[in-house]
Amino acid sequence: MLQARLLAAVSLVLSGVGGVAHAEERFLLAADNQVIEVNRAGRVTDALVGLGHSGIYEAWRLPDGGIAYVHRGGLAVFDVEKRQVLAHAARPGGKGTEANSCAVLEGGSRFALMDSGVSQIRVVDRSGNVLSETALPEVEEGGLHSRYRTIR
Repeated sequence: MLQARLLAAVSLVLSGVGGVAHAEERFLLAADNQVIEVNRAGRVTDALVGLGHSGIYEAWRLPDGGIAYVHRGGLAVFDVEKRQVLAHAARPGGKGTEANSCAVLEGGSRFALMDSGVSQIRVVDRSGNVLSETALPEVEEGGLHSRYRTIR
């Protein structure tokens, strides 16, 4: 009897009945000059638009509900209220200026930015302080845009 009640309770929880909410699976899209979040049905559930950045290559939803993304000109981080709390610029190098990828570190308190212009990965904190710089091997073939793509 107890086992049957337990199974029934687990079934209710898993089905979302009884006031238990389950997080809806969503996807965050980097879409050139905006960041869009869609659900499994393709419905837009959130968006960051009119940001003044182009070439948004990658976006991350942060544990605190904010969004971080990398754009051609560097790294941008927004809080849950959609206020920009960090802007870290890509640096000009021999082939030009372009950032291509970022990785969210330590639950969103730090970020690794892949800066193709200077062939470097920089780790910065939310205050914009540079914590480390890692030189990347020079890639002679191709231009700046195809030099490096993604870090994880």
